[in-house]
Amino acid sequence: MDILLLLIGIGCLFFNKQHLVIAIIIILASSYLQLALENGGLSTFPFPHNVSDSGLVLYFLFFISILVKNSLRVLKSPVLPFIGWFLLFLLISSCIDIFINHYTIGDVIRQLRHWLYLSIILIGKYIGKDTIKKAINTIIWVTILMCLVLSFQHITGIHLIGASRIYNMDGTIINRGVKPPVYVISAIMLLFGNYNNKNKKIRIVLIFILFLPVILSLKISYTVAIILGCAFIALRLKISLKKLAYTSAVVAVLALGIFYSSPVLKTRFLETTQQTQGIKQGEVDGNFSYRILHFYERLIYCIQKPQTAVFGIGSVSEQNFNKTVFALGQPDQTTGKMAQLNTADIAWSILILRLGALGIIVFLFFYIKTYRQLKKYAKNDKLSLVLASYMLMNLLFLSFGNAIIAYSDFFILPLLYSSANNQNSLKNYKL
Repeated sequence: MDILLLLIGIGCLFFNKQHLVIAIIIILASSYLQLALENGGLSTFPFPHNVSDSGLVLYFLFFISILVKNSLRVLKSPVLPFIGWFLLFLLISSCIDIFINHYTIGDVIRQLRHWLYLSIILIGKYIGKDTIKKAINTIIWVTILMCLVLSFQHITGIHLIGASRIYNMDGTIINRGVKPPVYVISAIMLLFGNYNNKNKKIRIVLIFILFLPVILSLKISYTVAIILGCAFIALRLKISLKKLAYTSAVVAVLALGIFYSSPVLKTRFLETTQQTQGIKQGEVDGNFSYRILHFYERLIYCIQKPQTAVFGIGSVSEQNFNKTVFALGQPDQTTGKMAQLNTADIAWSILILRLGALGIIVFLFFYIKTYRQLKKYAKNDKLSLVLASYMLMNLLFLSFGNAIIAYSDFFILPLLYSSANNQNSLKNYKL
């Protein structure tokens, strides 16, 4: 399926449909918006490869096509120096991996490829705001379609896509269905923020379609992330006290209705809030405590040596690590062994292992700078507001329940739009 999307993307590139190319790059780079339609994001046609690699191929062709059509002149973007420092850190870390740690060049390249999308800052000035908005619209509609299918198969029992998950509630096995795509969060935030000035009734219907599979799959982290993200947007929009009270009342009634109609969701939420005691005792008694202790276990390992404290363990692959030093982890889908390095549950476990303390500091500098650039235009631009709120919510909350910020495809839209804003401000200045 990824090869078909790649070919469609190349066709769109040929006909100069840039918004579709960007959308397909994001879909492939995120392994179908993290829905993982294929086996853990691994495709076997025409040979075994990661779905995300098809996204890199299309991105490379897209990048080259932009350079061919335009003479590359580096725009003085406020974000660019911070990305440059981060890439310099990765280069130094890679040299340490090759010459001191004696990791294979293949492992180093495979690790570096996760950050290649940061280079989109160089071509962002050639991509207009309208193109970016069209790409976002495409992502939203794809996410809506996926959510419709997930809700249909959960309600009817007719399984079409994805792998269902099981929840044990006091000995009763409950089918949670398929985890919705992580982009459902940003899609709801975008519609809530009304970035494209759509009709209110249409937006409410679309938000309901997007939110339904989140509730059906009992995704507590997604539910809280959506509420927090929309709260960030509401605060920035400075809605009236009357509207705020009305919205809060509606949300409260809906929440109570959901809890009353779904005792399983209520139980999972209460379990999450009660897991702090298990964390203090170093015991895993649920998803929340597992994720926190998963990160803590890797943090303690890294700070035992000066080199790993500063640079992390570097680029070594899961297959070449050849150690069992961590008790917490998910079984690897290919080998069945307990994963030591890879995880989709918490970004900070990946960041501390791969980047170390210094790398995380440099990473946070460019992350916060990108956020501030979007926030700078948030007052007069709703899309900047939503993207800034999405970045803030991911950093403060979702990064503890998802690894999305540990990969550079997360930054494609924020970097593109911050570049578009900066380019427009320079044009206005010149006039």
